[in-house]
Amino acid sequence: MTRTEKEKMLAGELYNAGAPELQAEMAITYKWLARYNAALGASASDLRGLLPERLAAVGEGAMIRPPFHCDYGFNISLGAGVFLNFNCVILDVVEVTIGDRTQIGPGVQILTADHPRDAAKRGSGLEFGRPIRIGRNVWIGGGAIILPGVTIGDNALIGAGLARSGLKNEAAKVVTALFDASLFFELHRLPELFCGFARRAGEGPTSYPVACAPQAWAAGAAFLLLQACLGLRVLGLERKLVFSRPVLPEFLEQVTIRNLRIGEACVDLSLTRDKEDVRVDVLRKQGDLKIVVSNKDLAVGSSRARAARQS
Repeated sequence: MTRTEKEKMLAGELYNAGAPELQAEMAITYKWLARYNAALGASASDLRGLLPERLAAVGEGAMIRPPFHCDYGFNISLGAGVFLNFNCVILDVVEVTIGDRTQIGPGVQILTADHPRDAAKRGSGLEFGRPIRIGRNVWIGGGAIILPGVTIGDNALIGAGLARSGLKNEAAKVVTALFDASLFFELHRLPELFCGFARRAGEGPTSYPVACAPQAWAAGAAFLLLQACLGLRVLGLERKLVFSRPVLPEFLEQVTIRNLRIGEACVDLSLTRDKEDVRVDVLRKQGDLKIVVSNKDLAVGSSRARAARQS
């Protein structure tokens, strides 16, 4: 028996997103989204009343602040007390489950849609999805991007999103906790996950038996979080390197970055804790490149950066 493109999509198989059946479903969702987003000024109870019209499940007290955007809606399940702030996007070609009391900041993207790595298959217009599962009591800061197939455990904090929300010190605490955990793993190799029990003095994390170690994205998480704490952005077209209100985790007094390349330019940098500030020193610079340290968003959090230095 031949399956429809919708059935293939829901099964996580390659499917044609342009199939008439799926386009019709999307058109229904877009009409619902137009009504929902137009109700920005409505009461919380009225907004909650609209959600079950299109979403798969809506727990008691769940709330999405418009504007909100999704593909279909019928693959999204919200637990009790879930809160999504303004401008969240969920590409729900397959299941997206968000657990009870999870808080999601503005501008977060939850993306189940994926594409073939093979160029010929990708060029044919076929795509597929991988489910995203977010546990209970999770905090995802504004601007975070959750990629296809990701599972987030109960009580987790998404550090890069916290930093984008101005909560650099909170993100730095996540980095410090990961460093502390790494002391109990061979060669400081962080596994893809470990059990989320409360800390016990002198003891390491409880291992998760089937977790991969080393794991590429687990190893890369430390660098992503450090970049988030430093507020480091590379503006290639402008030939500019920006540090926005940088913060160092408590276990780090100094960080050296060598041979950072932007186009044909190259720079060595040193970042050093200086009381409540972080000092950025240029050790070496070759080529046309500006290094900017900004104190933007000083109103959020307690850390300060040396203001408006440029070299």
